[in-house]
Order: sequence, then structure tokens, then C-alpha cells
Amino acid sequence: MTKADMQNCFKKLESQFLLSIHEQFQTLKEDMKQSLQEVKIDIAKLEERTDTLEKVVQQIEDTQKSDEMFEQLARISNNLELQCEDLENRLRRSNIRIKNLPESIKDKNLQGTVTQLFAEILAEDPELSEH
Repeated sequence: MTKADMQNCFKKLESQFLLSIHEQFQTLKEDMKQSLQEVKIDIAKLEERTDTLEKVVQQIEDTQKSDEMFEQLARISNNLELQCEDLENRLRRSNIRIKNLPESIKDKNLQGTVTQLFAEILAEDPELSEH
């Protein structure tokens, strides 16, 4: 083998080697493009899932706030009911309870009926009329 043959052989080997490297580089480039596309798709899916999760978390937070407001309103309502009941009871303290007085007596006849009832009671018990 001559020097020229060896140079031709080396050039062929170099050419084949460069062609092989170029083909491998192209294959690698295509694989990377495909992988990059898959990564982009995965990122888009993750963004969608993240958006969905954020919406769910917001709904849960809103529900918790609503529950807290409902509980607070229930406490306020309960306190108002207790205050109302207390006021009603305080208003009744100055009322006079008269037994055997029919409920059917109208307001305009009430004073005369009560006066007559007290007069009858006082007439029956002389000790009460002295005091």
C-alpha cells in the first residue's frame, strides 16, 4: 500500500466517520426535538393541573370563609335571641298577674273590670281594706 492509497483510505475513513457522526448528530437532534416537544406537552398539562388545583383551593378557602361567617352569624343570632328574651322578661316584671280574670275582656273594659274585682276582694276581706 502506497502513501496515496493510505491517504485515500484515511480520507474514506474520515468521510465515513464524519458521515456517521453527522447521522448520529441528526438522530440525536431529532430525539432531542421529540423529547423537548414531550416536555412542553408535560409542562402544559402540569400548568393545567396547577390551575385546576388553584381553583379548587380557592373554592375551599371561600367555603371555609363562608362557614366561619355562618358560625359568626349564628352566634350573633343566638346572642340577639337571648337579649330579646331577657328584655321580654324584664318587661314582664312590672306586670301584675291577676288570677280568675278572663282573657276575653277587651282593653277598654279592662280597667273597669279590674277595679270592680279589687273592690270585691277588698269588700270580702276587711283586713285588706284597712291597710
